[in-house]
Amino acid sequence: QRNASYHFDILEVADAMCSTSVHTKRMLEALKRKGEISVEYSMECYVVKAMCEANDLRESIDLLVDRFANVEKNLVAKSRDVYQCLLSVATEICGSVPMDQVQLQQHLSDYIHDPSNESAAWRSQVIPSLSEHRRRQLQSDVLTFVNRYEDTVWSPRQVARIFHGIHSPCLPAEQWASDQFWKSFCDADFNEIVQVATR
Repeated sequence: QRNASYHFDILEVADAMCSTSVHTKRMLEALKRKGEISVEYSMECYVVKAMCEANDLRESIDLLVDRFANVEKNLVAKSRDVYQCLLSVATEICGSVPMDQVQLQQHLSDYIHDPSNESAAWRSQVIPSLSEHRRRQLQSDVLTFVNRYEDTVWSPRQVARIFHGIHSPCLPAEQWASDQFWKSFCDADFNEIVQVATR
């Protein structure tokens, strides 16, 4: 039907067609390039293909979750470090050359050319847990936010992205920056917000 909108789980569709999610997305993208459809993805996930039967599937999943969490922490630490570096050389006068330009160039060069994401220079910073008062405030704010947009199904990570002010295709900063909860808990650990939002 022309001009109709369909919502479906790519993994389920791929499984029903005896295909893979990658192949299904490629077919959708091909139709999009031809101008036959428009596609919008939301709540994307990792798909892991096991090359052999796992002895303990739960243990394998835990290892993957830990690995992705570590990568995420390192990327967040890198972003914070670059932000602090830029902040340290920022000037109020437009066009003035920062005094620490060489240091800035070296810092950004290290960021770009470090392939491991686990270099000692980018070690994860430990973010203290929220105080009891601040945690109760977060719980209240999450509840208010979810109720305000009750027509939307929110994942805990999407809520955490809003409260951290993290731009994404599904949550563009241009659309959400004016919301009172955007960046309201930047000082909190991302995963702690996810835990609160899960409840």
